[in-house]
Amino acid sequence: MKKLIVFILVLTSIISQSVFGQVIRIEVSETYHTHVIDTVGINIVDIINSTKFVDDFSNDANVSYEFDLTRNQFKYFYRGELETEGNIIFNNVGSLYMVSFLIDGYDIGMLINLDVNNEQVSWFSLFGVDKDIYKFTKFQIIKGM
Repeated sequence: MKKLIVFILVLTSIISQSVFGQVIRIEVSETYHTHVIDTVGINIVDIINSTKFVDDFSNDANVSYEFDLTRNQFKYFYRGELETEGNIIFNNVGSLYMVSFLIDGYDIGMLINLDVNNEQVSWFSLFGVDKDIYKFTKFQIIKGM
């Protein structure tokens, strides 16, 4: 019985990876930006969740990100044109993904919540105590391309 359950779980995992793929595309049309000076050293997830973006300004955007989680690679498109591509590392817990862009000299990442009932995406850049955060307010997540 144990072997049957393990077999079913493995088969389900393989099928879901094949059906849904390991590629996530995020198309963004609007963001809110904020700049935070963090002298205490708070976790970036806590900063994103606690920062009030309502007082900051919105930015029109016409960008998209494509993440290939199987190959640990990303592509960044601006107005439909490929601007840059490179490697990433990511961690996920359930539907929450923390993506780090591997670009020399930069500490840039994204926090992506793929929960259908609570999709959220934030881009951040860390430079010492300075943190730039863009919260995506108008976006579409396409999974399993």
